Amino acid sequence: MLKGIKMATSLTSIFLSLIALNACQTPAFGLVSDPGIVSQLMEKRRGLLTREATLLRDQDDLLRRIDDLRRNKEKDNQAQLNELCRKSDAKYWELRQVRFDLQDVETRLM
Repeated sequence: MLKGIKMATSLTSIFLSLIALNACQTPAFGLVSDPGIVSQLMEKRRGLLTREATLLRDQDDLLRRIDDLRRNKEKDNQAQLNELCRKSDAKYWELRQVRFDLQDVETRLM
């Protein structure tokens, strides 16, 4: 279990690095020629990339806290563990929605 958490943490770090590299690149402006629309889409893209990075960081923190509680093995930790798992699931679905929105914006910019 610990290897899985460490692997998820390292994958998250790698993914954040890729996001930072991807944020520096600008997509080709093929279909959208209006500069106002392009700037709005680029602003939305930057906001989504920032939100994605924040969600990944939050998810990583939640997974670390879940792992700590699982190692502790106290009876009163079960309620906290359940709450953290619910929060982790909510972050996952929010992250998934942000990625879909990001993909939509990037498709419009192509």
